[in-house]
Amino acid sequence: MILFSLRFFAAGSYQRSLEEEYNFDMAQSTMHKCIHRIADAINDNVVKHKIRFPSADERTRIRANFLNKYGFPGVVGVVDGTHLAVLKPAVDEQNFINRKGFRSLNWQIICDDEA
Repeated sequence: MILFSLRFFAAGSYQRSLEEEYNFDMAQSTMHKCIHRIADAINDNVVKHKIRFPSADERTRIRANFLNKYGFPGVVGVVDGTHLAVLKPAVDEQNFINRKGFRSLNWQIICDDEA
């Protein structure tokens, strides 16, 4: 259940194509339930405890700081991505080669005015 759901989240494609491409032997209704159960578990155990959107007062302060520090009006957060180089993995090395030809993990970073 976990592996199928994580593959679905990573692929961003419809359930049927995952079943056909990776030979997951599950009914459509079972796939649907797996995805929702794992998504709920992630939300309950990670998102609610680790990710927090700023309150209305905090957003007002952050907007003012972005304007004062950087001249960007109405901004409450910024998003960027980067590749972090990694050592050669023991298995599936080809999955870690990025578009520039070196091994890395792709990270997305979200922060406010203080990061």
